[in-house]
Order: sequence, then structure tokens, then C-alpha cells
Amino acid sequence: MFNLLVSGNEKDWNGDPLVLEQSRCVSEYTDSEIAARFGKLNAEQVRELCSLPCIFAYENQCAKDPKFGVLRSVKRRGARDVRIEYSILPCEPFATAEDLESMARVLDIHGFEMNRTHWAVKDVDLARELSVRGIALPGWASGSRRRVDVERHRFDVALSFPREHRSYVDGVAEELDYVLGAEACFYDRFYEAQLARPNLDVLLQEIYGERSGLVVVFVCAEYDAKLWCGVEWRKIRERSGAGADREIMYVRLGEGEVAGMTRLDGYVDGRARSPEEVARMIVERVRLGSGGERRTGQVETERASPGRGREGVATGLGGAVQGFPRERAKVPPAGESRSADLTVSGTVTDAMRQRFLTAAFDFIANYVENSAKALQAVHVGSVEYIGERIDATSFEATLFVGGTRRGHCGIWLTAGGQPGLGAGIYYSAQGVGNRNAFNELLTVGDKVGEMYLRATMGDWAGRMEDRLSEESAAEYLWQKLKGPLG
Repeated sequence: MFNLLVSGNEKDWNGDPLVLEQSRCVSEYTDSEIAARFGKLNAEQVRELCSLPCIFAYENQCAKDPKFGVLRSVKRRGARDVRIEYSILPCEPFATAEDLESMARVLDIHGFEMNRTHWAVKDVDLARELSVRGIALPGWASGSRRRVDVERHRFDVALSFPREHRSYVDGVAEELDYVLGAEACFYDRFYEAQLARPNLDVLLQEIYGERSGLVVVFVCAEYDAKLWCGVEWRKIRERSGAGADREIMYVRLGEGEVAGMTRLDGYVDGRARSPEEVARMIVERVRLGSGGERRTGQVETERASPGRGREGVATGLGGAVQGFPRERAKVPPAGESRSADLTVSGTVTDAMRQRFLTAAFDFIANYVENSAKALQAVHVGSVEYIGERIDATSFEATLFVGGTRRGHCGIWLTAGGQPGLGAGIYYSAQGVGNRNAFNELLTVGDKVGEMYLRATMGDWAGRMEDRLSEESAAEYLWQKLKGPLG
């Protein structure tokens, strides 16, 4: 099933909540059985509706393409109205207005439905129908999660939280699911059917104690008072006691203490960040190998001494909190010696190369943004920078001089698998676009016990063999962006 929300206001679906008449919600253009199932919009029904993928469309007269996303909350307001909160999620490419028109029958869109502001629920497998048009939805929207056996599966991340903060954590979970893929995140709503069982406490302790790479604890007064949080917390504390601190991350959502935490424990302040921002910080921890490297013993990274990032976030990157563009990483001063290569023991695997590429991409994203902001600060009123993070693995950067665009690029990471594209970091002076054209490609090389980046298009000293650290690679791409400015 999927939600179809249609608005006659072309300024809607910009992130602001929408208020609809109750008579237009889950009744019009919705099969009678589905309307009866969800029409009361009680807590249980809303929870299920929020788990469905959504098309946020416009009436035909607006002539605007629809957007993809999820519902965050649905609340009655008075006797007549319903307040709907939602998130628009990146999905490129997504269906166009013409697609909706041509696919109306298979998507169960009727007659003049696209000329009426309303919210309908369709008994259609949206992911399957759109895949015919070459549109791929994230894993959570395709129902692939149902194949995971929670008794055996190992998750990349597990979320521990009290139900009072479910609406916030739900947003974090959906973003993690989109960025990391289906089956990576353990969140109770994703696996409700499998969690309806005896001895649930034993299963949860296995997941939070042994079968998750990173455990994220949402700290608040309510957490310490909840039975199920206590069940999970006991195993989480055992991990800390066993020296696996890197496998635990704290996010504070309210005041109050949790037994076992101290004032010396670092945390992310979720009160000052959106769910999406927190999710991207969690992704950073997952991709840096929160405990994964410790278990394998195969890869060691030369890093600066652990520091403390802004707003009390403990980091292991010399105080740099990664994540472009919201989080600001510290760019090493010019001439500072810094090794970004990975010392390798044994055979270099594809997984090791991908981890190295991912870390390098994050560094490059931060380096480009901070360099651009520094240039803008030096030339106030003359140089202007605009950056856009398209998704977790791609961004665009633009430099303006006197209001005129002078430098532009798109940089993206791919693990391979796309037709004609191998694993690497791609640079295009035309922007990200459809990712089928580029001016430079950084790939991973390995020799004499280390991994490094190499520029394959030949402009870096004219040779593919040059070994680039993530810093020198970032500077190389920054100079390509800044070059037209002279």
C-alpha cells in the first residue's frame, strides 16, 4: 500500500505541516475496506499509515511533479481538521506528473482524483509498479525487510528509546533506513510481526548486546523509567564494560539522568538537531566502523588524537565532526603532515576498499565546503558559495563572483554496480545530474601495505600512479572547482 496526498496549492510539500478537512482524509478515492481499516486515525492506524511510502502530488492545474516521502505524524485538530506532518525524502529519479497520468490505472488513481485536494490510501505495491519505469525506491518501501529473521540477523545499528519520543526516533529510523538500506537498522516498528512473541526480553538482549554493530541510546528521564529500556540498557552497559565503547552512541532528547552514565560521557544533543541530522551523524559512526575494525583486526587508520567536537560530541578525528553540509569538519592547515592512508595487514578486500572510499568521500565533502566558506570569508561581498547535499553519497558546490556563477561541480561516491560505472569518487563540472558524465574519477590503489587514491583522468601530474591521501585528493578537486576564478 501507499499514501497518495494531493494538494491544489503549488507551494505545498515544502516541509511545512498540511491541514486537511477530516472528510478528505483516507476516505475519498480509497477502497471502502481500507477506509474502514484506517478511517478513525487512531494511534495504531496512524502508526501503520506512517510506515507506508507516500506520493506527495499536486493537482493537475499546478503542472508540478510529485515528491516522495513519508508521514511523520497525523493529529486531529478540533472536530473538523487533521494536521499532517511529513518528510520529503531524496529519490532520484522519481515519478513525474506525466508518469502519474500514464500510470493512473496501475496506481489506482481514478477519474478526476488529481483535480481534488485529498489524502487517499492505495492498495498497490508502489515500489514494484515504479520499478517498471526504472524508478527505484529505498529498500524499506519495497517490503524487503520482511525477509529478515530477527533471531539471526546482525544489524549495523540498533535504536534504544522510550516511547514518549517515538515520533522523533521514527524520523531518525526512516532516514537511516534510506541511507544505509533495508535490513541495516533495528527499530521495533520495522519488525512488529516478529516481535509479537514470548520471551521478547531474551531476543532484545541478544540484538542490543551482540547482534548490532552500533547501539544508539536516546537519553532522557523517561528512558531510565521504562521497563523495556532497562532490558536493553543492561546489555548495552555490558558492552561498555567489555571495552566496546566505540559501539555505543548517546543522543540526548531531554533532561534527566540514566543510571550508569556520567558527566564525562559525550552525546549528540538531539534537541538542537532534526532527526535527519542525527541520522547522518549515526551513519558517520556506522561507516567509520564503530567496533567493526576492532573485531576484524585487519585495518588500522592513522588518526589524530581523539578530541572533543562542538556541542559536546566526542569524536576520534581530532575534533572534526563529519557530515556535509550540516556538520563542519576542520580542514588541516596547509603544509600540515597528515597521513590518510590505511595500513593494511593481509589481502585488501573489496569491503576494505569501500570503507576507505566512504571515509575519503566524507573528508572531501567537508574539505570542499570549508575551503569554499574560507574563500567567501576572505572576499566578503564578492565571492559567494552555495552547497547542496543531494543525498548521503553526493553533493554539488557552486562559487559565484559578483553574483555570476564561475565555478560549479558535482561529486559523488559509487560502490560500483551502476551500468558502466566502477567504484570510486566521481567529479563532474556539470553537476551530479544523472551520473553518466564526469571529468575525473578517483579510485583506490594499494601497494606496499597501504591503500591510497589515484586520479585516473591524468590531470594530477599526468599519471595514474600518483598516490593521493584523502587530503591531497580533496585539495586536487577543490582546485578544479576554484580554477575558473583564477
